[in-house]
Amino acid sequence: MLGLTVYYDTGAGGQYLSGAIAKSLGDAVAPYTFKLKEKDRSGTSLANRNRWFFNTKTSDFDKDKINVFVNTKHTDPLIQDFPKEFSKVVTVKMECNNLWELSMSSFNRHIKNNPDEDPTRYLSDFFNFKRPTEVDFDLEFEKKASQTKFDLYFSYTTFYDETLQKKFCKKLQTILDKPVDNTIFSTMCRQFVIDNQEMYNRYLVKDI
Repeated sequence: MLGLTVYYDTGAGGQYLSGAIAKSLGDAVAPYTFKLKEKDRSGTSLANRNRWFFNTKTSDFDKDKINVFVNTKHTDPLIQDFPKEFSKVVTVKMECNNLWELSMSSFNRHIKNNPDEDPTRYLSDFFNFKRPTEVDFDLEFEKKASQTKFDLYFSYTTFYDETLQKKFCKKLQTILDKPVDNTIFSTMCRQFVIDNQEMYNRYLVKDI
């Protein structure tokens, strides 16, 4: 049985990417749930946070389909702890290769995952201006990811770049030997960008 999972750092949009991949596979994918989350584990409202939930129930795994699922250890690439049902799992890594990508991932983490009801966040939340040579980014995920190999890579920039989206879909199609609808995938990437931009305009206060 074939599985596919995305490894991603918190805030990078890994569950949304999982949904985009599943939708672009059409009928070739097993049944799944893909929706906006209403509340987090503590009960905090996530209205207007653009927090997505994606997963495939074990009961919905299908030996004749591609089973896209979210690994509970998605932030630790060194742990390859997959459901025993799968004979093979295709791994996709979301990666940040430059300061801009790390910044966007950090913005998402702070705005979408903050621990209170107020989603407003200030630019100064992300940078320590008393020590301008240091930036408030945790690189632990990338450090661990460098110690293992993945089947496919998706840079955060790909959400914004149609050429990179086509290349990603082509590689994915080759690996899975199943058609991947690039138009659907690109449309979802574009929607991810639009929704996030609207959220930033509402909640990111320019206090510098």
